[in-house]
Amino acid sequence: MHPYFKYTLFVTGLRADSSVTSIFTIDTTANPAAGRGKIRFVNASPHSTSFDVSANGTLAFQDQKYKNVSPFIEVPPGNYDFKVMPAGQSTVISTFPKVTIMDGKIYTLYCRGVAGGADSVAFGTGIIINR
Repeated sequence: MHPYFKYTLFVTGLRADSSVTSIFTIDTTANPAAGRGKIRFVNASPHSTSFDVSANGTLAFQDQKYKNVSPFIEVPPGNYDFKVMPAGQSTVISTFPKVTIMDGKIYTLYCRGVAGGADSVAFGTGIIINR
């Protein structure tokens, strides 16, 4: 039997300044421990500063620079409110509330768009269930 791998390709940047680029992630990782889920963070927000991300008020990811893919962290299953802030600051620029992390599942939380941008370049967050 051959092992298989999963990948995600994020296309990011701005066409207006020819900064379009990509972030390629390998989504295959060891299963989380029993009674845990795994999550990581990808900063796909062009021209951004570094971000900190909290999960239910606890710092989960720190100083995540543009195009950075954090390592996976394990968390207990449950409902999480994620907040994205400029690194080292307490001003929340985006919230992603009521995310359910399930036992044995693996997720990628990401941000995209430009902080303070509007319309098609508005800043936002999303989540991918890797498995």
